[in-house]
Amino acid sequence: MLRIITLAALFGNYEVAGFYDSSPIVPMKDYKKDYRTLDCSECIQAEGKMCGKKDGSGAIAVNGSSNKGHGICCKPDNVTDPHCKDEGDYICS
Repeated sequence: MLRIITLAALFGNYEVAGFYDSSPIVPMKDYKKDYRTLDCSECIQAEGKMCGKKDGSGAIAVNGSSNKGHGICCKPDNVTDPHCKDEGDYICS
């Protein structure tokens, strides 16, 4: 019997908020959302604020990428999203 595993089953009660956006890199101030999945050099290029989990674990539930080199690139003035604040489980550049 084929079993289908849902994202809810994989992540418990966490909501998967992100997905990997492979569109061209634009300045974060001009990006349509408050954050996106990028690596550090891409986030610098986009003039964003790079955030990630303090314990070094992946943030797949937020950014939609299983690549541990990816983090959450936030708009520089974003302090409303919990994963864009330099507090709690996250650290930002």
